[in-house]
Amino acid sequence: GSDKEIWLTEMGWSEYEKDGTPKDNTDGKRINETEAAKYRVRCVLRNDAEWNFSKIFDYTWNDKESTIDNREAFFGNINSDYSAKKSYIAYAAMNNFIGNGKFIEREADSDGNYMQSYRTNFDEVVTVIFNSQDKQSSADVIPVYTSCAFYDMYGNEISADEDNGKYIVQTSGEPVYMVQKKEAAHMDYKTNTAEIYGEITGA
Repeated sequence: GSDKEIWLTEMGWSEYEKDGTPKDNTDGKRINETEAAKYRVRCVLRNDAEWNFSKIFDYTWNDKESTIDNREAFFGNINSDYSAKKSYIAYAAMNNFIGNGKFIEREADSDGNYMQSYRTNFDEVVTVIFNSQDKQSSADVIPVYTSCAFYDMYGNEISADEDNGKYIVQTSGEPVYMVQKKEAAHMDYKTNTAEIYGEITGA
């Protein structure tokens, strides 16, 4: 019935071809760490916008010590020595930017770019931008607030071109985070003018 939860279990991708050596493809496309990271993050994003599963379970937390030929050994978010893989870093960035956020909406353009927005607190909106078709493109994004910063899938700050109140964001399959913060205005009652005097960062 409608009161039953639906869970997504064993979500993950194996980076089977760890050493970069081509192998016979007998059980699906083998991918690298960057691809696995973007797919994991986009799975969470798509769940917010489309699927609405109650829970998502990763498969699996860490890689297993194994030979290069064991596909099951390379599904982890961290390596077998517990060092971070790209999936772990991408998850950490996503959690930092939208982990406590409330999904607002997703917009799409004609070139397959998704712009998915979250309100993370009263004075901050984060928009996640990526190309759903894994191709190089660009997206025009109009900010809600004037104070904006952009970050790549791993949380590194990047730049975006500005043109008449909109930003032109270079897109690919890897999510980009656009963090918009409302600025605080200080009113000078003697001159009856307002001036920006800092960003409200929230708790």
